[in-house]
Amino acid sequence: MVAVMVTMLAVLAMLAMIAMLTIAVIVVIVIDWKLIYRAATKAGLSDAEAQEVVQETVIVVAGKMENFKYDPAKDSFKGWLLYLTRKQIAMQYRKRQRERGGDAPRAEAAAFTADLESIPDPAASDLETMWNEEWARNLMDAAIAKVKRMVNPKQFQMFNFYVLKQWPVQEVAKTLEVSAARVYPAKHRIYLLIKKESKKQEKHGCFGATPTDNGQRTTN
Repeated sequence: MVAVMVTMLAVLAMLAMIAMLTIAVIVVIVIDWKLIYRAATKAGLSDAEAQEVVQETVIVVAGKMENFKYDPAKDSFKGWLLYLTRKQIAMQYRKRQRERGGDAPRAEAAAFTADLESIPDPAASDLETMWNEEWARNLMDAAIAKVKRMVNPKQFQMFNFYVLKQWPVQEVAKTLEVSAARVYPAKHRIYLLIKKESKKQEKHGCFGATPTDNGQRTTN
């Protein structure tokens, strides 16, 4: 994973040199690069190949993000990103074939579907299942991270210990020096905020702030 982080920094440096830094920053916020990396390794690629998939996918998305218009009635960012990732995975399989003396690559103008067909069907099916699971997990992680910034730190600690770490309520109360009666309302309130934020993230099709996000912290 450290090597992938180095790759990401190299990509950002390159994008900065061609005046795409602002878009690249948005891309890195919106995309969890680990999602792309895991998809690539799940499809059977090596660490080095998966790193290249991450790099090339981020570059493609950075180039198209400015004109990307999300319409949940017609498409989804999740599906579009999976589409691009699978294309890069297919290209890695083609690269393998060339390096092993296989057939010459098809013209770049070939349809994306032809590229995707080079991925074995079982791997493609598993990849889509994994992608959906990872996407849901990332949505939840992003929602939790955002709610954490919004609420009282001690209330979030109660939620974190009781719900995420699954401590007994008495242990949470003793550690944070609060009554057990305070833990339950904190858990309920933060759970509802996370659920609401997760739905908002899903509605907008990506991770990160929505246009109405003002980053303010609540003090209740």
